[in-house]
Amino acid sequence: DAYWFSEAMLYLPHDDEDDLVSKINFAKSSAEAWKQFTEKIKYVKSQVMEYLEENEEARIMAAEMNIEDALTGELMDPEGEQEFEDNQLETIELHEEFQHLDPESLTTTSDIFEKSFRPIEV
Repeated sequence: DAYWFSEAMLYLPHDDEDDLVSKINFAKSSAEAWKQFTEKIKYVKSQVMEYLEENEEARIMAAEMNIEDALTGELMDPEGEQEFEDNQLETIELHEEFQHLDPESLTTTSDIFEKSFRPIEV
């Protein structure tokens, strides 16, 4: 009741809340009246918010796709083995032009640099 009251308040012309309540009660009296009541609301909604129906359909389709994706993933790879294999690090290969920049290939000795400070004896 609260949902239809708020919908009627938004999309149907009315004088006051009692007027809306009487319209809702009249619509509930028969199936034909209820159908007309809901169709009036749908019509005004479609005029006010043109893309509402398309958005609702898109949401439903997206929800179905998420469900299907989850089920497909569970069926194809329940243990996550493929993802584990895909995430394994492969050997890093440097491009020929940048091999000289690899820090692992540098050989430095500590004897090359002089100590700028002498050790403190305690």
